[in-house]
Amino acid sequence: MKIYFWVIILLLNTFHSFAQAKKKTNEKEKPPTQKEMEAMIKEAQSAIADLDPETKKMMDSMGIKVPSFKNAPKISSQQLSQTWEKEELIVPKRDAARIAAIPKKVTDANMKEYIMAVQKNASLFFSPDVITTGDMVKTFIKANSKNASEAGNTACALWIAGQQELALYVLGNVCGDEPTNTDNVSNYASMLSMLG
Repeated sequence: MKIYFWVIILLLNTFHSFAQAKKKTNEKEKPPTQKEMEAMIKEAQSAIADLDPETKKMMDSMGIKVPSFKNAPKISSQQLSQTWEKEELIVPKRDAARIAAIPKKVTDANMKEYIMAVQKNASLFFSPDVITTGDMVKTFIKANSKNASEAGNTACALWIAGQQELALYVLGNVCGDEPTNTDNVSNYASMLSMLG
């Protein structure tokens, strides 16, 4: 009986030791210096120079071009450091100008004006063909839809069919006509976000 007791204690102690969290180091990985980057470029050049003709031919047949480092831009250590910091960021740095451009309050009362202003700004990026086709589609949807939800779903179907700009234009107009339909407004916001 004593042996079982000690085996159980030993197993619990073993499991407990594996469950301990490892200590994290607070040392950040440092960006490479200009000399280190030059050494890496030289190493890559020598690796490319060492490729046998058969490998180069195979790469060419697969559509992979052998890179050339002859026109590589000169990058300073400061530029490398700044780029490294940007890559490490999870949340982008605060952009006060863009934050200030956000309307302070969009309420139900001014939602229609807000959507129409967004639609007007977005329309600057559309080709004239998209606008004329969008107007025809909008007229067709208004004539054949029972309600705003059905009209919004039809506009979303254009997105699914691969007509992103047309879908955005039509849905913006549908939202302008019925700004209280939260499904359509949410889909419109999503389309704006996905198209940048």
